[in-house]
Amino acid sequence: MVSAGLYEHAEQQIKQGIFPIAGPFPEAILELSTALAGQERWEEALALLSAAIDETPTDAQLTRHLGWLREQQRHQQQQRSEEARQRQQQQQQQQPKHDNEELQQQQQQQPKHEQDKAQEVRHQHHQQQQQQQQQPQLQQQQLQQQQPKHEQDKVHELRQQQQQQQQG
Repeated sequence: MVSAGLYEHAEQQIKQGIFPIAGPFPEAILELSTALAGQERWEEALALLSAAIDETPTDAQLTRHLGWLREQQRHQQQQRSEEARQRQQQQQQQQPKHDNEELQQQQQQQPKHEQDKAQEVRHQHHQQQQQQQQQPQLQQQQLQQQQPKHEQDKVHELRQQQQQQQQG
């Protein structure tokens, strides 16, 4: 274990943008980079190790540790992405239910006069449909009234024949 003073000194240098070289204390670099990664300060941890490796390229321990840190960072990023995807999926599943509940609440909270107005609009629409259905009958009656008497009798006679054929 590296002394606390050396560790703090190295951390202060990193904060100032100075990366301590590995030199005689690669353990300090390993511990410090691991501590930085533990605080999710990945960029600083990786930069510290890279700088140390540049100074002492023959130190295999630092190189292995750099690879390990990169793997840890990648794993954590994948885990966070998966968690975010799951949260988003849960929100999407809950969304339609929430929207339906909100719509029902809005309808229940709608003032009485607005509910009455909506009902009146539906009633008017129903009356319009009935009028449209009755209108051809009225037009036919009006036409019959405008026809001369002998033509009305002829139409009446034809209708009676049709009814007799249907009944017979």
